[in-house]
Amino acid sequence: MPPLPSSAMEPLVLLRRVHEVSLRADPSAPTRVSQRAFDAARAGSAFPGLPAARNIARSLGVTWAEVVSVAHEPEGVRAHRLSLKQKEAPLGWLHDDYVAFALRAVALRLETRTLSISQYRTERERMLAADRARWLHGGQLRLPGDEQVITHVGSWAAALRLAGLGPAPAGKVDQPVVPPLVEVIDRFHAHYGTRPTFLALEAFAAGNGIPLPLKRRQTLGAALAEWEEGRAAQGLPPAPGPPAVAERPDYRRDVGAARPGEWRLPARRSLEDCIDAMQSYLEGLPTTARSTQRSYRDWARHQPGAPGAATIGRHGGFELVRGLAQERMRAAGGG
Repeated sequence: MPPLPSSAMEPLVLLRRVHEVSLRADPSAPTRVSQRAFDAARAGSAFPGLPAARNIARSLGVTWAEVVSVAHEPEGVRAHRLSLKQKEAPLGWLHDDYVAFALRAVALRLETRTLSISQYRTERERMLAADRARWLHGGQLRLPGDEQVITHVGSWAAALRLAGLGPAPAGKVDQPVVPPLVEVIDRFHAHYGTRPTFLALEAFAAGNGIPLPLKRRQTLGAALAEWEEGRAAQGLPPAPGPPAVAERPDYRRDVGAARPGEWRLPARRSLEDCIDAMQSYLEGLPTTARSTQRSYRDWARHQPGAPGAATIGRHGGFELVRGLAQERMRAAGGG
């Protein structure tokens, strides 16, 4: 395998440092700073070892003007803006040998002879996160995203062949990759400029096809606190709260916030769908059996298209939907 280039650095880390050094080089017009002025400002900055402007532009595969432009976009949209710029021109650092190296490195860590897209994506994020956490030389590792691999090679199957890995098992389906709640909040803020309520975030995620993590893993309050801490660490001011209800936009509108490769969620099931399913469940229960959430969950697993417990939870919870189904059955003379 070819070694990692010593100058390789994760793109978002590069952009963050370009942002700081360009402000030092020309505080009044940082997006118009020249390569020469940027290079001169590196020595007295917190990042004297940062590559020269020309090398940064080459490594990101875009022009220097595009580098400084993207570096001064809001933090939450830099990755998206950079990916759009990169699609307009081939990446200078991405070549067949490096793609093969990246896939083989991930497969070696997972001790597998093949890789699904979600396996690569998840392990790549772990590797990049571990590299960023290194104290002295963190942020040096760069691995192409799965979309970059597919764009460069043509397909995931072709990338596996290029890396000398076996084909993905026939019929294997990648599971949806669920972004952290903090990341979804950041995407919401990038488009609307405010902190979201949970209902607004749910509508935003559903409208844009972004899977939300399970609520029990992290509450919205904890995620907002973590997000605000991250903004403060970057020197950003606290985000404004949500606008008055009458002034809020339609958060269900698709604003293109989903990332390449993210799976769209199935259409949201309505309350009527949930009541219909609950009624079918109740009518099929033996007369001596009790209706419970666990019993419904077991029943729904074997009923194609039946709303899951999480969907019922979004419509008020198991007890509420069960009560509505029982009222309907009583009104129809069904008990």
